[in-house]
This record gives sequence, structure tokens and C-alpha cells, in this order.
Amino acid sequence: MFFDNQNDLNIIINDISNDNNTLTNVKEGLIKGNMFNKEYMPYKNIEPKLIEALNEESKLLLNIYELDFALIDLSLYLDLHKDDEDIYKIFKMYLNKYNDYKKLYEEKYYILCQDNTLKDTYTWVDNSITTGGIKYV
Repeated sequence: MFFDNQNDLNIIINDISNDNNTLTNVKEGLIKGNMFNKEYMPYKNIEPKLIEALNEESKLLLNIYELDFALIDLSLYLDLHKDDEDIYKIFKMYLNKYNDYKKLYEEKYYILCQDNTLKDTYTWVDNSITTGGIKYV
């Protein structure tokens, strides 16, 4: 499931979220540090600022960061509320979208994790200063 814009996800979230745990969107969740509207407490009079991407690559990477934060926050919630199927549905939706964005980013730019390499070959770099490493070719 791949969504091109945040509005599609917001509509689904609003349909799934229950009254006690209304979720915010992933963009706002990242800047506030909390996916749950009722749990957010601002610090003094500081207003969170929107993070803006400067180009296509940074926009895609920002989408990945936002979804990564949402997945972590929702997984912490699900650790304590294992029977909340509505939040779990949203978690799975975010996970699918996260994987789609990550795959797209790695195809267009570079890999984010070593275990996600798209290359078929590699060279082991033997360096006496470090413990070595893998260079994908």
C-alpha cells in the first residue's frame, strides 16, 4: 500500500482511531515527539517547527524519518496495549509505507542499511587501522 500524500493517511487514521487515542499525522508526530494528540504536552511556550525538505532526496528521507518515528512510538504503545487492533492496523499500514519509501530511496540514491543492498557483489576491505568492512561494487 503506497500513499502519495499525507491526506490519504490522515483520512484512514481518522476512520480507525478511537476517541481515547486519536493519532496525529506522522509529520506532526515527529516534530512534537508524540503520535497521540492527548498525550502531547508542550514545553513551556515553545512551539514545534515544521521540518521542510529542500529537494526530492531529502523529502523522501524525511518521509522515512517520520514513518520511522511513528513506528517506534506506536510499537511502544502496542507493548502496553496488545489488544488494540485499530492501532495495530495503522502500525501495519505505516510499516508497509515505510518499506515502500525505503525501497524507493535505496533504488534512487543509496542504501540505508547494509542488509538492504541491491548489489550482487561486494569486496571485503581489509584495513589494519579498523576492523575492516564491506564495500559494495
